[in-house]
Amino acid sequence: DPNADVYCPSFGSGPMFPSIVELPRANDITGSNRRTSSRSIKRVHPDANFYLYYAAHNGNHIAMAWSHALDGPWVEYNNPKFCEGVPAATDATNNNCKRGVMPLPQPGRWDHVSAPHVSYNPKHNRFVMIYHGKHFGRGGHSSFIASSGDGIDFSGGYIDDGLMDGQGTAMRLLSNGRRRPVILGTNYSRSFDHDADGDGKPEHYFIGKRGKVCKLPHNIYTSGVQTWANNSQSPFQNVAKCDELPENIFHIPKNAPSASGFVYKYMSPLTEFLASKEFANHENNPHRGETV
Repeated sequence: DPNADVYCPSFGSGPMFPSIVELPRANDITGSNRRTSSRSIKRVHPDANFYLYYAAHNGNHIAMAWSHALDGPWVEYNNPKFCEGVPAATDATNNNCKRGVMPLPQPGRWDHVSAPHVSYNPKHNRFVMIYHGKHFGRGGHSSFIASSGDGIDFSGGYIDDGLMDGQGTAMRLLSNGRRRPVILGTNYSRSFDHDADGDGKPEHYFIGKRGKVCKLPHNIYTSGVQTWANNSQSPFQNVAKCDELPENIFHIPKNAPSASGFVYKYMSPLTEFLASKEFANHENNPHRGETV
């Protein structure tokens, strides 16, 4: 239920991993050329101003709900494209059809998809989603990236197009002809752009589980996906450059049943800094004296 609290009545009953995108209004003007930024956005409803993306922890699709205002109410949306063959699925609100805006990218090849983080690129009128999932070819959890022209269909996969032209999940073509999803890096990620080196070309960063920070190349929005996917030597290697875990993080002490307890206690240097007195008293801290 997109209107329920995540933790009430039980954990996971509400919209987990929520990500909200404000749709461009008809009277929004961007840039010096005074163009209308909503020229080609297909809305699920004329009153829709916000899209809320969310998912179950081990879901088989990425869900979406729309609303006129941030405080709701939120109306669940299921793309009728994914409802074909579902009994009694006559429209986009039919409760028998729970496919949201993206089912599993490759049925039979994915265990689950979850934790969507969606942003809107007004220059190209594209919706970009970083999401968490488990692909059987990868053997573990990772983050992946998908593109959509309308925000209500992230299905499929693409290879040759750039992120601003592609449809669905970014794929790389292997030498044996198989397609594998491009692996970004750490899972449960939230992304942002930042021009760290001041060259006028913002890098694309994302922060994932345990505070790991990853950086994608400049050309993520402009070049063909193969250009940056092939920079990695292995289809199982991260495209992004991420903080590495300490070499001894998987060291298993004597008599310990497994390493998992030690791995999940790891926090990145960034996370430790944000919780430190140094950060609390830092001159650039907008809330001096407070930690994160």
